[in-house]
Amino acid sequence: MTWIVIVLVPLALALILGVAWQRKLERARMALVLDERRKARTRGTDRARLQYPHIDLARCIGCGSCVQACPEDDVLGMLHGQAVVLHGARCVGHGRCAQECPTGAIVVTLGDVSQRDDIPIVDERFESPRTRGLFLAGEVTGWSLVRTAVVQGTSVVDEVARRIASEGRPVGVPPGNHALDGQPAPQHDAPVHDLIIVGAGPAGLAASLRAKEKQLLHLVLEQEELGGTVAKYPRRKLVMTQPVELPLVGPLARGYNAARFASTLAMLAGAGVPILRALHAAADTLSNQALRADALQAEVLVREGAPLAQALAYHRRLPSLLAMFVRQGEQTGRLPEMLQRCAEQLGNDVQRRAMQLATILEPLLIVAMGGLVMLIVLAVMLPIIQLN
Repeated sequence: MTWIVIVLVPLALALILGVAWQRKLERARMALVLDERRKARTRGTDRARLQYPHIDLARCIGCGSCVQACPEDDVLGMLHGQAVVLHGARCVGHGRCAQECPTGAIVVTLGDVSQRDDIPIVDERFESPRTRGLFLAGEVTGWSLVRTAVVQGTSVVDEVARRIASEGRPVGVPPGNHALDGQPAPQHDAPVHDLIIVGAGPAGLAASLRAKEKQLLHLVLEQEELGGTVAKYPRRKLVMTQPVELPLVGPLARGYNAARFASTLAMLAGAGVPILRALHAAADTLSNQALRADALQAEVLVREGAPLAQALAYHRRLPSLLAMFVRQGEQTGRLPEMLQRCAEQLGNDVQRRAMQLATILEPLLIVAMGGLVMLIVLAVMLPIIQLN
């Protein structure tokens, strides 16, 4: 009994001291968060200018994953075991917090815009409720980030294409002027544009590429230089925090990398190279860093025992066609042959998309060459005119 008391008393004291020390550290962290919150309210940075992380405290479990995921400084913090907004004005809408939250307790939305008469009102399809057919995308809607502008521009064109398809009219024909019930359609001297894009910034360029992909007759208007916000970004500024895919251009680059990856993997697997070494070598041929990271992650999953098809489809950035051919190759025992067939099919798709992109670049190159010729002519003629 004496030995039990001698052992239990120090253990109890150590437990009490540990709990007290942990409580002291927790109070110190809480004091730092409260001090940072007080500074934010004093400076006026606690309120969001536009994007704002809204936290549902009833669903927050206090895991802190949103705080760790946010790439900005001190936007979020932990207080009383739950996430709170500290410097809301520093939020630029990355959305990492909402993606990492396991309970969906946080969502990035617009802040208090009741005093902002420069923020337009749009519905969930980015259409103005007052003017039907007028869509707004990009920074004009109050949302920042190039990736957000690209997604909005692409979504607008998808909605326009959906409406044209639902009306059953061909491209370049005004509504109500196409053939109905076997009657001939009215004749027009010139085609009508399905879409006019004002501004060639990130949203405008993405919308133009998607319109070309959807084969819509469209026109792009820009009063300054192409690129908009992207062209004016200062050097060494963080632009992309996540991979972004442009219509036409994104699938082209992804398909090219995937075709090269499949071809290399087929050659190595056919030569009898172990699949782990073949995966690592094929991943080194990828120029896209996001796809290369997915390929290396697939190597890790295969090493842990996952099937190759399942590992390649884990992140869903590699084309689904690759995982489908690999699955068939694993089931039939003809993996090198199926990989080679996949590489050929991806290569044909890349050639088709490259031809579509070339039709867009051709008029731009003609305009650029015309401008260069004009500069040369002016450089020759102006001195002669000044002498005369």
